[in-house]
Amino acid sequence: MQSVKTCRQLTAVLAISSSLVLSASAIDVYSVKFSFTGAAQDENNGVPVIDSVKATANNIINLARGRSPQAAVPANEVLAALMDCSAALSLVVYDTSSHTVLATIATPMESSTVGNLKQGLGVVAAQVATTGNSSNGLTGGYLVFTGKVSLDAGGCPIKGSTAVTGVLKATVTDDVGTVASEVLVMKGKISIVGKIGTIMP
Repeated sequence: MQSVKTCRQLTAVLAISSSLVLSASAIDVYSVKFSFTGAAQDENNGVPVIDSVKATANNIINLARGRSPQAAVPANEVLAALMDCSAALSLVVYDTSSHTVLATIATPMESSTVGNLKQGLGVVAAQVATTGNSSNGLTGGYLVFTGKVSLDAGGCPIKGSTAVTGVLKATVTDDVGTVASEVLVMKGKISIVGKIGTIMP
């Protein structure tokens, strides 16, 4: 059986939880890549149709910040995972200029992991937060992360990626009007790019 510490380390990377406020340790900030393809329900003259959906980290950042998914993302705003190598953390929009969290995107509901001193495997279900505004924003859903991370001697992630599926709910406004949509995330991937900062307690 793997140690409780190993389970928590993996959960921090895969599960993306919100318990960092309970930690007295410094919080490391890791830039991540995220993209997915999916499907949404639509209709054409009363006939149900399936729309294909593609999304990137920039689309998610914009919705979390209350902007159109297609808007230009400020250079200082990045998608990031926060961790202290011993507690579950958050998937967030992070400001590289002010070194602050601008929006929380997902928090974990359940997780199951196995691992050793060098790597961990896990499956985690995460709750999507309500963030943004009534015109453009995330309104809920859930994501399931399944994957593997490599750990350094201190139990912190060196690299890793997970497959992502689930349901993403959002409100989007364009020239036609405002639409509430529910997107099935059929094939997604999130991966660690590298450490970009530290938040002190």
